[in-house]
Formats: sequence, C-alpha cells, structure tokens
Amino acid sequence: MNHSCDPTCWVRITADHFALIALRDIAAGEELTFDYSTTMSGDDWTMPCACASALCRGTVSEFATLSAVTQRRYLALGIVPAYVHRRS
Repeated sequence: MNHSCDPTCWVRITADHFALIALRDIAAGEELTFDYSTTMSGDDWTMPCACASALCRGTVSEFATLSAVTQRRYLALGIVPAYVHRRS
C-alpha cells in the first residue's frame, strides 16, 4: 500500500481491525493508495514524497503539518481517525 497526496482510498481504523475504503471509483489496474499523514499523530517521522500527483506536498509527515485546507477536506470526508484529530 503506497502513499499519495491525492489518495484513492482511506483506512478506517478501529480497536480490533482496519478496513481500506475507496474514496472514489477506481479503475481496473489503478494503484490503491492512501495519504499516510491521515494516520500519523505526534510522530517526528517524515519521508520524501514522490507520488507525482498534482497535489504532491513533497514530504509525508503527520496530520498536524498538513495545510488547513487539506485538513478541512480530510475532516469533511471523515477519513481522519479520532486519535489523529484529537491531537492536531
């Protein structure tokens, strides 16, 4: 599962499992991706991003470092786990 700054999926995380859920229709053969930042909180880890999307931020880091616009978009989609949202 790779990262993208313009993901095709999101990860629903609960206490006992996780599920991969499509954000839109995904074409046959299209890569399944999610934005790693939506699951990161209080984490100093970063990595260079080479997702090549028009929305590429250049670096993957925790949710709190995302622009306010991106945070609002992800929150409106309901794809940010509570443990991440509470800390940002």
